[in-house]
Amino acid sequence: SGCGMFDRHPLAEWIRSYKTIENLDFDILAQGHGSVTFTKADLIEGRQYFEDLRAGVAAGMAQGKSLEELKKTLLLEKYKDWAYFDMLREVDIEAAYLNLKNYP
Repeated sequence: SGCGMFDRHPLAEWIRSYKTIENLDFDILAQGHGSVTFTKADLIEGRQYFEDLRAGVAAGMAQGKSLEELKKTLLLEKYKDWAYFDMLREVDIEAAYLNLKNYP
């Protein structure tokens, strides 16, 4: 995540925030980071990614997997075609791991 450990906020709160925005009536979301806009479908897909990331990391942690093991085994293949996914997958896993250690 470009936000490090999710800006030091619980990942569950990020997911809740996405759901809150999803409940709004909109076609295009003009967010505050650059000139990129998103559709509601894009927002839902982003929320699902965070949910899958959180669930995968939490499950691995519950099994006693280390961060390095999670980086090797949590592939999140559903998102493999996303731009920059190969570069960011391990970074996101680490951010989620650290986040869940601080906000279980």
